Amino acid sequence: MTGSTLNNHTIPWVTLAKFIGLYLMVLGHMSLVSEEWGMFIFIFHMPLFFVLSGMLHKDVDDRVLLTKKLFRKLIVPYIIIAFIWCIIYMVLWAKNGMWESKYWIGYQVGTFISPGKPFLQFNTLREPLWFLLALAEIKLLASFLKRTWVMISVSVICVLAILLQSHYGIVIPFALDSALLAFPFYTIGVLLKY
Repeated sequence: MTGSTLNNHTIPWVTLAKFIGLYLMVLGHMSLVSEEWGMFIFIFHMPLFFVLSGMLHKDVDDRVLLTKKLFRKLIVPYIIIAFIWCIIYMVLWAKNGMWESKYWIGYQVGTFISPGKPFLQFNTLREPLWFLLALAEIKLLASFLKRTWVMISVSVICVLAILLQSHYGIVIPFALDSALLAFPFYTIGVLLKY
């Protein structure tokens, strides 16, 4: 999620909500809570972030400027962190004698262009980063949707697409699947602004 300001004014409760969400996310991912609490945290912490992002949504007419901003704030950090992540794994694999170039190439391709292939063809090391790409996709899509009813309609289509994808086992490229799931929460945030 980018920023907790609206019209250059900090919104204290949004900053507090982000802090609580991040704190709970760390507790859940580090298994510092019971399994039941972990499941509870995983049910709501990411939807919370997307609702908050939707509440901070600003209508933008200049999509080129928006794309440059999203690239700088979300895509570039993704690429840098993914590259560091890949190097760490490469070193660990080499150290433990698990180096196989065919898998390494698959991980690289999966991390940076994500063709949505099965595990052994193209996997990824970027699971912790999915939200950066998903948020960039959501913000770009939302910039085209100016009317409330259109955002709601697209949210319904996203839910239906995920249900069909899940039912038929269709593989969707990385982050697009997460963006489809998260867009309705972003829309809820946009609607809560009014």
